Amino acid sequence: MNKFINYLKSEVIMSISMFCAIISIFINPINKEYLSFIDMHTLIILFSLMSVIQIWNKYDVINKISSISLKKVNNEFKFSLSFTLICFFSSMLVTNDVSLITFVPIAIGILKKQKNYRLTISTIVMMTIAANLGSMFTPIGNPQNLYLDLKSQMSLISFFKLMTMLTLISLILIILSIYIFNFRYKK
Repeated sequence: MNKFINYLKSEVIMSISMFCAIISIFINPINKEYLSFIDMHTLIILFSLMSVIQIWNKYDVINKISSISLKKVNNEFKFSLSFTLICFFSSMLVTNDVSLITFVPIAIGILKKQKNYRLTISTIVMMTIAANLGSMFTPIGNPQNLYLDLKSQMSLISFFKLMTMLTLISLILIILSIYIFNFRYKK
């Protein structure tokens, strides 16, 4: 029992989530309709992606990718920019969540190897912002766009016309933010 309590204390976010889930079951008991809300297909895909990342960790794939990446990217600005842009553009095709689940562990692995904690925080924040802003460009980039696309019955061309300017402005602001952050803290 002591091990279990210590585990719950060490995993604060998971413990709070589990507590809230249990409380919500009492407020809204589980029934057939409730279970129909669970999208098993999406959960299986996300579980598979997380499993692949864990397998990569086990076989040191992330460190090997890190070594190759560090040879190509020779400064903090290029590193932060390249990982942020990977998330920005990949989120248009595979959703913002999948983009982050795939690339954040790689970036963390590289920066952990360098012991660059300041850049880790700023890069992960920028990757998250970029994935969310990049995903707005396509109807499949995030669930909100898929819903809006279905409800509006807008053509794909009209959708792209509407989102192009917002996406370009977002991209420019992301690049500018990375530049300012790296220039400001380079000293």
